[in-house]
Amino acid sequence: MELFKTIIRKETRMKKVLLFFALALILGLVATQVVYAGSDQAVMDKLEQLKKSVQMQQEQIGILYQQLEEQKALSAESRETDLAEVKKVVIEQLGGADVLPEWVKRIKISSDMRIRYHGYFDREGDKADRHDPRFRWRFYLEGKVTDEITAYVATSTNWNEGSAYPPKTSDDKWWGAMGTSPFGVIRTYLDYRPKDLPGSFFGAGKYAKNFLHTLMTWDPDTNPAGVYTKLALPLGSFTPWIYGTFIMWGEAKDVGDPTLGLVQAGVDIKITPDVKWTVAGSYYGYGGMNAPGVIRVGGVGKTLAQVSGSMGNTIDVATGTKYAYGYELWEGITILKAKVQKIPISLTFDWITNSAENVPSNQDTGIFAALKFGENKKKGDFSVELAYYKIEPDAVWGRINDSDLMHSNVKGYFVRAGYNLTDRLFLRVTPLRSEPVEKGPAGDYKVDTPIGKGTVKNEGKYTLVQVDLVYKF
Repeated sequence: MELFKTIIRKETRMKKVLLFFALALILGLVATQVVYAGSDQAVMDKLEQLKKSVQMQQEQIGILYQQLEEQKALSAESRETDLAEVKKVVIEQLGGADVLPEWVKRIKISSDMRIRYHGYFDREGDKADRHDPRFRWRFYLEGKVTDEITAYVATSTNWNEGSAYPPKTSDDKWWGAMGTSPFGVIRTYLDYRPKDLPGSFFGAGKYAKNFLHTLMTWDPDTNPAGVYTKLALPLGSFTPWIYGTFIMWGEAKDVGDPTLGLVQAGVDIKITPDVKWTVAGSYYGYGGMNAPGVIRVGGVGKTLAQVSGSMGNTIDVATGTKYAYGYELWEGITILKAKVQKIPISLTFDWITNSAENVPSNQDTGIFAALKFGENKKKGDFSVELAYYKIEPDAVWGRINDSDLMHSNVKGYFVRAGYNLTDRLFLRVTPLRSEPVEKGPAGDYKVDTPIGKGTVKNEGKYTLVQVDLVYKF
């Protein structure tokens, strides 16, 4: 009996031990699962954090990429914004106070510099090639007098080469390593544009050309001096207008001054938002072109013909000091501008004739035609222009039309290609082929005039190559 009780007690203790180990095993398994579960949750949390971090990085990359694209699209038109930001930073550095005077804020400053290679090749008469490097620097000030009145001043290098006549071109030579370059005022004028008359303006001074013209009639560097006005009447898609200017070329004191009265009338037609067509007619009335004493050289008065030379026009040989004919010019000019697949295209045609008395019919007419693709405003922009011209000896006054075309008594063509290396750095190449309209023996071409024998400048055939590198500040 005692043995049986002993066995029972041992069995009971063994059951307790087994029960203890069973409970310990169960608790261990539960604890392990809890630990594993906690570990899995931590991993999931880290993965979620990484996912959110990657998404944020992708969003930041997208923002940076958009900013980069916007920066690439910046052009010269964004410079005013850049200047405003610079001004803001300067003001902040000065303690937050706008210390600039009000008149300074109304002034806008700009500048450009051009380095040019100018070479003549294949010249008639076995003449040697010419290599003529040039440079130009221009500086502009534009000040707002009021919301409607603006004052303009421009200075530039210029080439006089000892001539008594004021230089027409803003180019200067590289010659003379120890010399200095002349620098002068090329524009100074006031311009009034009333808000109540959109498209209309009035002004006076030595001004930038603000009427329709081509290289056949005006050199890009020629800045006329006088008074001007334009009246426009916007009528929806049609805007008729009339323009007039009175220009003085010099003062002859006791005799009539050399002048030009120019009247131009036309209409601007907006065919579509991307197509604009302008048609106009002009009258150029020159007076006093043979007036004596207009330019004084060594205290002696000279005529325009004496100082300027022929420039392709007919000169009276009997005196050698006068133009053989007057200049009363009638012009028809049209310009069509459009965009095709976002590419700007312009087509220009200009016809002019001199109706002055006794001008021979083979010396009185000029034509100029040009087709241009593209424009040059920002980095990567490309343009190409093709042009043909024929300017008979007395079709225009050779003193003021384009010197690269060699003034009057010329015909030929050119191709002009330009590419923007940066927003502000521009490269242009222009090959030009030209020859005289009136051909004659070596030297000048002789013609009969009402005054006597006349002479027309004969440059002969030549090829001109220009390479320009232009930087805009």
